[in-house]
Amino acid sequence: MRIKRVLQGTALTALAAAAWMGAGTVDAAAADADNVFPVKSLFYYHEDEEVSLGDGQTLFVNAPDSTTKEIIFGVGTYNANKKTVKITSWDVYDVEENGYVEIDLSKLNNTKDNYIAIKSESTNPVYIRITGSIKSQKLKYAADTDTLTISDLKTGSKAVTTAKAGKGWEYRTSYGNWETLDVDENKGTATNCFSNYQGQGASIYVRAAANLAIGKSPLPDKVKDANDKSSTPTEYPLYEGGNLPGKEKKFSIKKQANGPKVTIDYTKGTIKIPDKTEYRVFAASGSAFELITPVDTATKKQIASNSNKDPQDVKTFLTNGTTVASAGVIEVRKAAVSGKTAPSKWTRVDLAAPKAFTDMDKIDATANVATSGTVNGKVTVDYDKDKNGKFSKKNSITITNSIAKKDINVVVAGSKPSATEKKFTTIKATKSKSIKVTNGNTIYIRTAGNKNEAEWAGEYTAVGKIAIPADPTPTPTAAPAATPAS
Repeated sequence: MRIKRVLQGTALTALAAAAWMGAGTVDAAAADADNVFPVKSLFYYHEDEEVSLGDGQTLFVNAPDSTTKEIIFGVGTYNANKKTVKITSWDVYDVEENGYVEIDLSKLNNTKDNYIAIKSESTNPVYIRITGSIKSQKLKYAADTDTLTISDLKTGSKAVTTAKAGKGWEYRTSYGNWETLDVDENKGTATNCFSNYQGQGASIYVRAAANLAIGKSPLPDKVKDANDKSSTPTEYPLYEGGNLPGKEKKFSIKKQANGPKVTIDYTKGTIKIPDKTEYRVFAASGSAFELITPVDTATKKQIASNSNKDPQDVKTFLTNGTTVASAGVIEVRKAAVSGKTAPSKWTRVDLAAPKAFTDMDKIDATANVATSGTVNGKVTVDYDKDKNGKFSKKNSITITNSIAKKDINVVVAGSKPSATEKKFTTIKATKSKSIKVTNGNTIYIRTAGNKNEAEWAGEYTAVGKIAIPADPTPTPTAAPAATPAS
């Protein structure tokens, strides 16, 4: 819609009032204005509610009836002592086929009281006071709890001196649209609203939301037209019109710190998590992943605080009750600092449960090494003999690793070694190595981890028990034949 024309000046305004609105003459008796523009013609009216003026900075006005051709709008100056409103010019809007006009209010000062008037070519004006909105507020953001505190509100209204949040608050990013901010009006806090901005950081602008809504009934105070110079000027109804958006205030959300360094030792099959960190573990469950970290009783979240500074077996993290998942992911972050910083980003590490060693080919039966279970691989174990064919002088075994591109770790001990066992022998792919042994101990072998391939070490698996064979008894040498007497 378009502005048809602008009526300016006191004289022209008075003439227009007399011609279009049926205003009384200078000598008319004092009386309330009649034939006032109906507030029901303002969008959106409901009998049991206030009248909403629309989107916060636009006034939508319906034509009161089908004969109305013009909607006339003015912004005035209020004199509190005389209770008069002086309007020096009126904007005239043609009513088009849609039956209403849109009036932009963005040029009004949103932190001061504004007095506006609306009429048509055949009605007297109705006056509306749009009170000054919140002109300042303090913002404090606690990243650790994702809580914004809004305090020290100051209003820009002379009519409403107690600063209130009105119907709510809203926020936007530097280039975003305004969004509703859910604020607890009693506490002045908004929680769980900005965590999605913590990853990269952001500048956030906050303001009291617009609440352009006309009360169902006029205010007790009435107003007069400052251009009416009669001794008994006509009094017009004044309605409360809510407020425009408040003054914007900016606060910054810092970018989350990067996740901590997690020490991964693929060759040992261990993970070392730094101190003062938190972690959670997702374990493979079919084609999906399931969060298996126990619930923290304090936070009610499935996030654990790390209390172990030593390297830990990968299997420890994948264990849920009596079940060990075949694979998973551990996520580690720095803990939040109360009142200061949010938790860091997550450092993610893929996990794989150590697999039992199944690549044994043979254990030399003649050397009396008892095998354990089925064997189907390419690793062999033989007892060592000295040059005289004795085992007791050697007390050692030779393990040959014929697996292509796979190293193995070997421990010969009285009990199964832990994943963090430091004393083990590594035999590289396609190589052999001799190891000193003690009778009665067990041979444990696992696939070695590979840092370059991000492959975790396997699980130590018992492949045989040491039973050093007795040394063979030498064959007696026959006595030389007697020499005949001469």
